[in-house]
Amino acid sequence: MDKRTADTLERMRAATVQLDRLLLELARQGLQRLTRASLPELEAAAQVAHHARLTALQRELLSLRTETERFLDRDPLFRTDAWIDRVGRLSLRVDALRSRLDQGALPDELVDLVGTPRRTYVAVDDALEIHPLGMSGWVTDSDFVGVTTTFYSPTTEQLVMASVTRPTHYFGTDPARLAWQSVSDSITRSMRELAHGAWRVEGARVSHDGRLSLAGEAYVMPVASTGARALDPIRCDDALEVLQRLGDGRIDPLAPRTAPWVYLELAHYGRCTFDDTHGTATVLARDRRGLPLRLRVRLAPHEQLLGRNLERLADPRSRPDGLVARAFADRDHLDLAPVTAVYHQPVTQRVGRRTLHSHMVHLGLEPLDKVER
Repeated sequence: MDKRTADTLERMRAATVQLDRLLLELARQGLQRLTRASLPELEAAAQVAHHARLTALQRELLSLRTETERFLDRDPLFRTDAWIDRVGRLSLRVDALRSRLDQGALPDELVDLVGTPRRTYVAVDDALEIHPLGMSGWVTDSDFVGVTTTFYSPTTEQLVMASVTRPTHYFGTDPARLAWQSVSDSITRSMRELAHGAWRVEGARVSHDGRLSLAGEAYVMPVASTGARALDPIRCDDALEVLQRLGDGRIDPLAPRTAPWVYLELAHYGRCTFDDTHGTATVLARDRRGLPLRLRVRLAPHEQLLGRNLERLADPRSRPDGLVARAFADRDHLDLAPVTAVYHQPVTQRVGRRTLHSHMVHLGLEPLDKVER
């Protein structure tokens, strides 16, 4: 074993001891005894994890720091279950790391547990065909604004995601404006164009977690859309099939938390209600078998358009034929977080002087009241 590897292992072992102490203290004091002093402690712990090459733990600690600050600020978006979940996941990850280190694992053998500092991309040998499923905007606590589009690729039979990110200091906090800008220096099309067509990507590079790089030598060309068939991989006939998707696979508490993508056609949309205390918008709906479910989203400041669009889902002028959504189970409720409204026949969107013709309206970035059948 060389000196560099031995030093890394020593830092990892030391970090597990420090993180154990922090997590034990958090568990002892609980939420009600948290103070502002906890924030620099979490930041310091994240730095310890960073220097020990524990990237996954560093990210969890920074997320926990953000959740803690939301609690202290009485932010309506704070969720007690999310805070407890992060503390629990951190404890499990530290325990698993200690166990692997005691078994003699080397740093390169711990990547699945501790992550890597930078995402790596692998070139795709063949041209990558992609069909959009949903586009959403986001703003981070570190002052970045971004737009992400999720595609289904029949080439690899997987979901891939492409993003555009800019600092809010120069580009503002409105993801809808960013969606009109060029994706990169080599690809002059906007993310909004990519989210309303089918494309073949030459020179594509994809990471192990499905991130698609559109920089460098990559370029895109339009291809014929397969229409509704592009939704077949995520199509569900009813709410029971959505529940089946949620239950598929082995439950791993250390695996990344991902909500499955589903496409579902609904028979009834109820009235949209807003909960200002928790910052949520909810629509009670039923599938074609009459089974109940909830359309439910948490509204950040940049997501007010999403809330207004949920109010318009029941309007006959803009009522969609189906929804692309992320599925969640919340106690005794099946929740769908709608991302895209889907129409069997193309609709026209008029936004300012721009006009789009598409089967899809992305609810977080495009207004339903501008839809013309």
